[in-house]
Order: sequence, then structure tokens, then C-alpha cells
Amino acid sequence: MDLIYQCNYPVEPMIKGPDEEGKPVYDYKTVVVEFPIKAPTAGHPKFKLASKVPLMDQAARQVVLQTFWTDNAVSATLTFHKPGPDNALTDEQVINEITDVLDKYKTTFKSTNLLPHATGTYDQMPWETITEEEYNNRLSRLTGRPWDYMNEGLKAVEEEVDASLECIGANCPIK
Repeated sequence: MDLIYQCNYPVEPMIKGPDEEGKPVYDYKTVVVEFPIKAPTAGHPKFKLASKVPLMDQAARQVVLQTFWTDNAVSATLTFHKPGPDNALTDEQVINEITDVLDKYKTTFKSTNLLPHATGTYDQMPWETITEEEYNNRLSRLTGRPWDYMNEGLKAVEEEVDASLECIGANCPIK
């Protein structure tokens, strides 16, 4: 965490939830750090904001990653739009969209969360959409990146490895 503070990333105590009066209750043993991130393809003409990618497309992308990129559980938070004044969605349409996705991928998904795509839904959103101007503003407040302050980069802890416990070809010892 020292590097996070040294680089001037915004850090605040985790909000556990509201008290009886609706005021935030903080957990001072856990912190939330804000990392301004810009998609590397954000400038591409075919780039789509996360808010514009349909739920079914997000689910299909998760399945592709889970099938072809890794052989383990890919955890993804898929977002959906709630009915509201900025769209013509009904509760039934949203429920049907979620049901269709879950039904189609029920035998494929290993770890999936659903989160309404909105700002201000939670006190400390897992991610939020910001403008280019706001991104640049937040980035300008940083005094560096953690790896800028590390001497010789990250180093793994060196441990003695018992070579007799390693796989040889397709044969692996029981550990």
C-alpha cells in the first residue's frame, strides 16, 4: 500500500453500508483504491462503451474467454439496463433479457455476477464510466505509477524447489 499512497492514488475506507439514518458506516481495516483506467482501444472508431454492449454479447464474450483462453472459471460481472426515464424498458423486458442469458449459458457459466449499469448505484462502484476529461483530470493527480518507484522491478520470493515433485512430460508425482 505504501506505493499506492506514494503515487497519490485516491484511497478511502470501505463503506460497509448505511446506518439507521442512511449515513455510511466505514470499515477502517479495509480500503478502496481508485485506479483510473482507459481501454486501450477507446480511440478506435468501432469502440463500444460498456453501457452499449448488450447483455447477451457480454455473456457470449465470457463464454469465449472461458472456453478458449483459460481452462478455469472466468468470473465476469455482466451489466444490464434497468427500466428508467432514460430508456423505454419495462421490468418484464429486463427480466426476460436476464432469463434468456442465464438459460442459454446455464451449463457453461462458472462464475457470473449481474450488476445494473448505472452510476451512483453503490457508494463505491466497482467501476464507473467517466468522460475523457474526467479521466485526464484524475490521471493528472497521480504522482507516478507503482512500478516507477520499485528498485529493479518486482521480484518473486525465491524458494527451494524439490525437482522430484515436478512433472516430467505427462507424468506427475502425487504430492
